[in-house]
Amino acid sequence: MDILVSVVIPVYNVEKYLDRCVESIINQTYSNLEIILVDDGSADNSSDMCEQWAKKDSRVKVIHKENAGAGLARNTGIENATGKYIFFVDSDDYMDVTTVEKCISKALNSGADIVMFGRCDVYKDGTKKIKPVNSKELDFEKEAVLNDILPGLFTYDRGFGISVWGKMFNLDVIKSNKIQFESERKIISEDAYFLLALFNRISKITVLPENLYFYYKNENSFSRKYKKGHQELNDNFLQKSIRLCENLKYPEKLKLYITARYHTYSLVGMKLIIASDLSRKEKKAELKAVFENGILHASLKDDAIKLAIPPSKIFWKLFRIRLYYLCYLLLWYKAHKQKV
Repeated sequence: MDILVSVVIPVYNVEKYLDRCVESIINQTYSNLEIILVDDGSADNSSDMCEQWAKKDSRVKVIHKENAGAGLARNTGIENATGKYIFFVDSDDYMDVTTVEKCISKALNSGADIVMFGRCDVYKDGTKKIKPVNSKELDFEKEAVLNDILPGLFTYDRGFGISVWGKMFNLDVIKSNKIQFESERKIISEDAYFLLALFNRISKITVLPENLYFYYKNENSFSRKYKKGHQELNDNFLQKSIRLCENLKYPEKLKLYITARYHTYSLVGMKLIIASDLSRKEKKAELKAVFENGILHASLKDDAIKLAIPPSKIFWKLFRIRLYYLCYLLLWYKAHKQKV
């Protein structure tokens, strides 16, 4: 097959993991690739490592830019990509070496604009945990794309999440409709918002029921550290996403699934506060701001809470009636006895 496939990898201070990631792409059984490493202002050895890869393999292109976050780095990758299809891979993750070949075959046989495949979580000690793909049907067209697949991504119903990794996209659909990522410095989950903007342009999605993406549970990643302003970014995500749904005339039920995801991000943020190295006084102030957040309280409708997993349902029912001490105890338990 002579179809060119683009792989975009944002790179920022990942010298420990970058070689593993790039090797998994370089060694793909499908070889007609352009591999775009977008160095997002790395301060470690990552920048030099990117250049070394470009010297080793002519398929590797390196773009250096000022640090602006993964979302805008992906936009740079899209602008420079010339393939028919595109993958987005996070630089501390990696893919099975057969992934591109299998996705290309699936796309050509089905005519799908997106091929989705499963993931496997990888932990620091090397253990792996497969996230089951839960989909008997493999092909989804326009109505099912918007009524089934898109809502399900927000609650992981079929074993696929709202991230852009774990998916192969028709690049022309993205470029011709000028779909871009928002900055994660303005909104939580720039991936989710990107997919919301894209999905009304998608005619068909196909599922590859194999776990081919390896997601590294990196304790030092941006998504696993508490940053002040987390809930404000999350509020922006909810409000902007709801407006986008209304503008694109998406099914009404999608708003409930987006709200459920907003609740998940809110809960993760609170657990990260508890697990952070903030002082006790700072933790108390940060939690109080979330506990008193009017947007969060207004979102706690029964239909949205029903979409949460059982332990979270209990938490949100307590939260809604302002039993904050019990909420704090649950957060403390989750943050210290479980992985955040």
